[in-house]
Amino acid sequence: MNKLNKVFKIPVLICLIVSFLSFVGCAQIEKIKRDIYKKEESDKEIPLESTKISEELKPESEQILNLCFNEEPLTIDPNLANSRASINIINQIFVGLTKLEPDLSVSPCIAENWKISDDGTIFTFTIRDDAYWTNGDYITAHDFVCSWKRVLNPETNSPYAYLFFDIEGAKEFHEGELDSDGLGIKAKSDSELEVKLRGPTNYFQYITSLWVTKPVPESVVEKHKENWTKPENLVTDGPFTLENWVHDEKIVLKANPNYFEGSPKLNTINIFLCKDKYTELSVYEEGKIDGTWGWQSGIPSDKLEEIISDPLIKSQLLTEPRLSTYYIGFNIRHEPGNNPLIRKAIALAINKNELKNNIFWKNQTVANQFIPPQVLGHDETIGIDFDVEKAKKILVEALQPTEESSNNKGIKTLQLIYEKSVKNEILVKSIKSILSKNLNLEVDLIEMDSETYFDTIHDIYGSTIVIDMYLMEKIPDYPHPSNWLFIDLHSKSPLNYSGWKNDEFDELITNAVLFDDLDKQVELYKKASKIAFGDKNDEDRYPGEFPIIPLFYNSRNILIKPWVKGYQSNPFIGPYFYTIWIEK
Repeated sequence: MNKLNKVFKIPVLICLIVSFLSFVGCAQIEKIKRDIYKKEESDKEIPLESTKISEELKPESEQILNLCFNEEPLTIDPNLANSRASINIINQIFVGLTKLEPDLSVSPCIAENWKISDDGTIFTFTIRDDAYWTNGDYITAHDFVCSWKRVLNPETNSPYAYLFFDIEGAKEFHEGELDSDGLGIKAKSDSELEVKLRGPTNYFQYITSLWVTKPVPESVVEKHKENWTKPENLVTDGPFTLENWVHDEKIVLKANPNYFEGSPKLNTINIFLCKDKYTELSVYEEGKIDGTWGWQSGIPSDKLEEIISDPLIKSQLLTEPRLSTYYIGFNIRHEPGNNPLIRKAIALAINKNELKNNIFWKNQTVANQFIPPQVLGHDETIGIDFDVEKAKKILVEALQPTEESSNNKGIKTLQLIYEKSVKNEILVKSIKSILSKNLNLEVDLIEMDSETYFDTIHDIYGSTIVIDMYLMEKIPDYPHPSNWLFIDLHSKSPLNYSGWKNDEFDELITNAVLFDDLDKQVELYKKASKIAFGDKNDEDRYPGEFPIIPLFYNSRNILIKPWVKGYQSNPFIGPYFYTIWIEK
């Protein structure tokens, strides 16, 4: 690939991201994400009868994998998918231009290679000549053009259309201000796809690995309309095919013998519906399923001690990192959140290991910076460690009268809002206790249902209640540092709920998105993170401003039978079964 050899000092990227986020709506984006990740908390119950797993499906020497999902997929149309169950199925039966490896690198898939223009604005993908749809047709560049235009067509109502807005003309076409001929998506030939971007965007190859960018067969969609995903009509291009779908009971996938990377070792995947995590664990312990992949949060937290105490089942336990980050955010628009010393004192005073003293959080990884360990730009020297004596000294300094503030009477009771859940309630109560004990700060906890919470966060400045802090889980759209630092902390981003602004930070992360050179990206992202969260090795230069306090990187515990071989955990896309085989 060509390397960008200079920084393009243009504001187009900021304008682009801000414009598409504004168009979609912050509340809508967050709703989409929590719909994917939090379906498992729904009150809807699937009758236990629908989880029946017959005796003949017990693991045998045949290459059969049995598992449970927590919900019925809403759709298996890649252009429309908006639930975790849907995406998990799509990732088995469809593939796209690129794929995301377990180490989060992007590798070729349907595109055997790609080139980037010298100015970083044109991606040219070469489509491999041995990739076929399951009906025997070749996969061509035209399939991607058709599919991506379908996503962007406002009549399609695709929930993730905004992920294409880096493409020239995409936002305007989606808004009805431009016809499709003005889109920067062209099939130069059957084997060459050209994508023109609004500006240099070094994370675009990550976008091309996502489910929503996977192609759909134009002729099949046109012929069968909304019924094209029924098993009798469905045409796919992935390692597995959809054999059968008995609604509210099970889905059966079969190996695709003509998959271009080779037929999977598994012949069959049986996916049953379980009404809850306890049912899934029960049928696993009975030997009727081979792994507990069905819930985003993993096995029930209150069963973990029991599992660990049993040496046999403990040996089948796997802790998988997830890429979300839990954090406390400050409202920097008013006192006391507008004082970086107060924010730092609170950050220093929170003992995150103490927060883990409960079944819900004990297996989470402590976070001192926003970007998770698996993502480009993470550095263990970034951030600060718990130090209550230092926190007290800084708080005393912060409360000294200044020209900006004459408040020397202490800090008012802080208002902390959080989204209603047992897990969140335990966490915020622990934070309240710690801040009272370590800094003599009083915190009022305000619980909100999901809709009220996200509406309030979206309009935090205009809220009818005074909000000082909020508990949030950052769930990325794609695993690139820009999705944490740019989207959530750039002063121009509407998803920067804190209202924090630092000109040097803004400049660094704006420029970082323009470089194709990984070393240069890392250098800029690390420096930006040090401005926000401090540097353990150079605190004088980088004391940290702490617009947010990272708390934990999310993870989940799952169980996998010893005869399941070849499973590769991916912290972003979830389970991928192509590499698995059964060995008894």
